Amino acid sequence: MSSRCGGSGGHLSQLPEAMSVSRSPVTLRDAVPADAPRLAALWSDILRRSDLSEQQADLSLVIARVDLATERLVVAEYDGTIAGAVYLRAAPLTPLNLEPVVQAHSPHVFPEFRRHGVGSALMDAAAAFAEERGIGHVASASLSVSRDANRF
Repeated sequence: MSSRCGGSGGHLSQLPEAMSVSRSPVTLRDAVPADAPRLAALWSDILRRSDLSEQQADLSLVIARVDLATERLVVAEYDGTIAGAVYLRAAPLTPLNLEPVVQAHSPHVFPEFRRHGVGSALMDAAAAFAEERGIGHVASASLSVSRDANRF
């Protein structure tokens, strides 16, 4: 899946001819194994403590094991460069509460791409993933020391 974010939401016919439509440079797509090195840099603070090659191997394995029926690893590109990512999983809310929820794990954006709509696009992808599955809730968490993530 690949999609462009921003624009008119598909309502171009309702815009006056003189009005221009801005396009967001943020593009969303599913992760591929070649993304592992850049994702390892993005998520370096949350991956297991090991050397870089093991972290990249872990991410390659995660990417290969994504079950598209219940999971997505969404990569956000800004003008063609990986700017952020989020791991989405549809699962029960808790082991005791079986209500379905989409868990948005580790939504991260590289510092140089913050305040450019990348994080919003990733969370929009989480909402769309939930809607496609008829799930009414999206949950996310971040490290308590992550001021920017908690502010978002």
